[in-house]
Amino acid sequence: MRSRPIVLTCAAVAGLALLSGDGTAVAFPALEAAMDGLIAQVELSGGFTVDPRDGTQPVSGFVAATGRAGALAEPAVTFFGGRGPSVLRRYLSDHAAELRANPSRLLGAYYNRRGQRVVLSIVDVIDDRTTAIALGAARQQVTIYDLASRREIPTGYSAEDPDRKPRR
Repeated sequence: MRSRPIVLTCAAVAGLALLSGDGTAVAFPALEAAMDGLIAQVELSGGFTVDPRDGTQPVSGFVAATGRAGALAEPAVTFFGGRGPSVLRRYLSDHAAELRANPSRLLGAYYNRRGQRVVLSIVDVIDDRTTAIALGAARQQVTIYDLASRREIPTGYSAEDPDRKPRR
C-alpha cells in the first residue's frame, strides 16, 4: 500500500511536466525550453528548421515545405509581440500526429519580411539539390532553402505561370 501514493505522485508530476507555462498541453516537450530562442532566431535570421522530437537543427540539406495546405501564416506583430510561444505550441499540437508518424518531417518557420508575417510549416530536408528543387516546385514553392549556404534557391515555380518548368 505504501508504494501506491508514490506511483500516483510520480504520475501527477509527470503530467505537470507536459504543460506549458500558460497551462496548455505541450506536444513536444523537447522544444518547450527552446521556444523563446526559436522566436528570436526567426526574427534575427529569418527562420529555423528544427526536429520537434529532440530540438536539433540540421545544418545541411535542402528544405522544402510539405505544402501550403498545412502552413500557418501569423502576422509578425503578434508572433514577435508575445504570442509566438502559444502559436508554436498550437501549430505543433495540430500537427503532432503527422510529425510523430513521419520521423523525417521537421518544423520550419520562415519570416516573410515583405509580407510582415511568419509562416510555420511541416518540412522535409532533402539531400539532393535537384530533387529538392523539383519537389519544391511540385509543392508550389517559389524557393527552397539551402541549410549549408543559408540561402534561398528559386524553384522556377511561379503563381502567375504554374506550368513553368522548374530550374535545375
